[in-house]
Amino acid sequence: IFYNVTIKVQNTGNNYNNVKEYQLKVKENSKIDVEELNKIDTLKPGFDFLGYYLESSNTIFDLETQITSDIVLMTKYEKIREILAQKGVEL
Repeated sequence: IFYNVTIKVQNTGNNYNNVKEYQLKVKENSKIDVEELNKIDTLKPGFDFLGYYLESSNTIFDLETQITSDIVLMTKYEKIREILAQKGVEL
């Protein structure tokens, strides 16, 4: 049995109207192939990529998780300006 892992990447604009979707097939009780995942372009100018989150969750997805059903992962970003502000850097 194989499951679909849908990756939704929002790497342009500020909302999820501009989403690219990627599909990975993962064998039941296996982990997502990180090499395949790394082929997906997650670069978003002006933002730092934080990781992949389950579509229905606000916590980062653990890539060591065994896949037992179809899932949807979303990319999550933080504005670089906000990161610098947290570190006390003024722009």
